[in-house]
Amino acid sequence: YHRYTVETHILQARREALRLLNRPVKHKTFKELTKSLTLQERKVLCLLSLYHDLGKGTAKDHALQGAQFAEKDLTDLGFSEDVVQ
Repeated sequence: YHRYTVETHILQARREALRLLNRPVKHKTFKELTKSLTLQERKVLCLLSLYHDLGKGTAKDHALQGAQFAEKDLTDLGFSEDVVQ
């Protein structure tokens, strides 16, 4: 995935998250995990897939920066503290 621009890579990661949630791979543990997710958890997973590389190009660690962006946005969107953390 990293052979593309950050923007393209982020969108591909979201598509992959949706694909895995809708058609879990044959890996038993992943199948069980996806079945156990609530609808809200599925939505949050797809939303957060957009943030995983969002901090690229900043002076900070990009994963940490993306997590900070996500934390702020989830809070602003009214998600509970449990979901945000």
